[in-house]
Amino acid sequence: KNKGISDIMHGWIEDFFHTCSVMVRLDTNSGDYLEEVRENNDIKVLLKDLQELEQQTVEECQKLRDSYLEYKYLWNKEIDVAFAEFLKSCTKKDDRSQYDMDNEDVFDSNKRKSEMLNLAVFDDRITYFRQQQNQISELKASVDIRWLRINAQPVKLALNTLVSKWTNQ
Repeated sequence: KNKGISDIMHGWIEDFFHTCSVMVRLDTNSGDYLEEVRENNDIKVLLKDLQELEQQTVEECQKLRDSYLEYKYLWNKEIDVAFAEFLKSCTKKDDRSQYDMDNEDVFDSNKRKSEMLNLAVFDDRITYFRQQQNQISELKASVDIRWLRINAQPVKLALNTLVSKWTNQ
């Protein structure tokens, strides 16, 4: 099971309390100290502080996660489908006469495509993806959230790979 940070923290706390349950009482030679430790006001205050720290850490981790979700289109959309939609949206109306089109070299498909597609829209889209790539490159490879260090390098590399695929489509 993949444990989240909350599960790990709760495990540490339970391990601490478990230690109290394995120590035999010195005053009665039977039982343990678990109840006394759980009822201790200082311990209760520390547990409350840990819960607040946990909640704040989780919230900050969610914010970091949300910052990466800005790029979710990179993995949520199929590149081929999105590119086909893009091609449909950026075709220019062909103002050539029917005579010109009838007498055009049917084997010169590149010439026909360049005349029918709005290349400025292509340039804008490529510029957009290069800007996205620059933003991703500027993301930190390691992020510290309170006491937690997050290695964001794998996410950064994956995003860079995906945006490159989109740029080169």
